[in-house]
Parts: sequence; structure tokens; C-alpha cells
Amino acid sequence: MIINVCSKTPNPSLCETCLHSDPKSATADVKGLATISITCGTRDADKLYTDTDNLYTNTKDPALHNLLDNCWWRFLGARDNIDSAERMLSDKGRMRRS
Repeated sequence: MIINVCSKTPNPSLCETCLHSDPKSATADVKGLATISITCGTRDADKLYTDTDNLYTNTKDPALHNLLDNCWWRFLGARDNIDSAERMLSDKGRMRRS
């Protein structure tokens, strides 16, 4: 199922790496794979935030500060999207079918 799902993504290799990083993916359904991919996105986004924050804190170059500040704002938007995806996936599981 992983190859089939990942082949439909913009970056199949990244998708497969993410999903194979969790042993539960071997028996997961599509919703389970989505949950695993959200976990990967959260982990990677948090690492990116930490790395960007460290660079911002340690640089004295005003131009680089400006670029990193722009990255930080974009990160917040991306992180909000990941959180929204997680909530939507969770809410969908609780919705009743009409």
C-alpha cells in the first residue's frame, strides 16, 4: 500500500522514507499512513524551526536576520497547516455518515 499511496504524492521518495520510518506503516490503512505522514511532517518542521532559530540567534548579519525572519513566518504558516491537517484527519474519524 505504501508504494501505491506514495506514487500519488509530489515526492514519492520522501513519502516512502517517512512511512517506512514507522514500523506501524506495514499494517496501517490509508488513515494510519496519513497519521504517520503528519507525524513525520511535524518532526521535520520542528527540527527546521529549531535550526532556523539557532541561526537567527547566532548571526550578526542584518540581511541574514531578515531572511531568517521571513523563514520563521513561513514556518509558522506551514506548522499551522500541519496542525490543521492533523485536526481534520482526527475529526473525520469522529464524523457520522449520513
